Amino acid sequence: MNNQGTATHTLTVYKDDKFTEQVSGADTKNVSAGSKGEFKTTFTAGEYYFRCERHPTQMQGEFDAE
Repeated sequence: MNNQGTATHTLTVYKDDKFTEQVSGADTKNVSAGSKGEFKTTFTAGEYYFRCERHPTQMQGEFDAE
């Protein structure tokens, strides 16, 4: 994740659309403005959901892993 904004953000991945079951290791933690964050994990096939923990209702989405 490359945070080009002016606020601190996270990128955190979940197994469910209610954001209750976090994927182990899939969290950048806090990434300050102008900084980069990363994580390494393996995703099994399926649908996943992500959000910024600091702005959870404004910054969220989903993706499919194959």
